[in-house]
Amino acid sequence: MAKKIEVVEYALKHSIYQACKHFNLSTGTVWPWMKMDFAKEKTVVYRAAGGGRKLSYPTEIEEELVMWVLEQRDLHLAISVRNIIDQAVLTIGPICPSFQGSRGWVQKFMRRNNLTIRAKTSVAQKLPVALEEKMANFFQSVQSARKQTKYPDSLIVNMDEIPMYFDMASPKTVSQRGTKTVSIRSTGAEKQRLTVVLAASADGQMLPAMVIFKGKRALKNITVPR
Repeated sequence: MAKKIEVVEYALKHSIYQACKHFNLSTGTVWPWMKMDFAKEKTVVYRAAGGGRKLSYPTEIEEELVMWVLEQRDLHLAISVRNIIDQAVLTIGPICPSFQGSRGWVQKFMRRNNLTIRAKTSVAQKLPVALEEKMANFFQSVQSARKQTKYPDSLIVNMDEIPMYFDMASPKTVSQRGTKTVSIRSTGAEKQRLTVVLAASADGQMLPAMVIFKGKRALKNITVPR
C-alpha cells in the first residue's frame, strides 16, 4: 500500500504517464490506483494551447483519454489521430454534447500531453548498386525499340506485382515523444499475402487488376468479384 501511495502522489504531482516512466510500471497498473480512495483529486488545470482557455470538459476525462492511448501502446497497437478523435467523442461526448473532436483539438491534445506521430522502428533497406545506371540503360533500350518498331501507345504497358498482406498493420502510431523503440503488434498473419498485378498503357488506360492467391484451394471459401 505504501508503494501505491508513493506512485499515486508522484502521478498527482507530475502526471500518470510520468509516474509510469519513473517507476517502470504499465499504465494498466497505475490507472486503477488513481481511482482508489486514497488518491486525491487532481488540482492541475489543463489549458488549451495558445489561448489559455480552460477545457470545456473535466481534466479527469482528458487524463483518462491519455491513459487509453498509453494502454493501447502498452499492447503495441497502432493508434491513429482518427482513433483518438473517435475515442474522445465516446468519452467526452456524453459530458459535453457540443464537443466535436476536430483536427485542431487533437493537435492541441497531443501537444499538451507530449504525444506525437511516430514511425515503426525497422531496419532500413539498401537500394541496388548502380541503380541509376540500370534505369538509364533500360530507358534507352525502350526508346530505341519504340523508334524501330513504331509501337502504338496502347500496346506499351507498364506493369508491376504488389504484395497485399492479410494483416496490413499501420506503420505509424501516436506515441510518446522520445521513445526509442516503437513496436506495433500484428495478428500473426503478416506473412500471409496475395499478389495484385497492376498495369497501365502508355495512352493512359488502366488495365483490369489481376489477383493471384497462393495455393490451389485458396479460393475455396472466398467470394471474389468477377
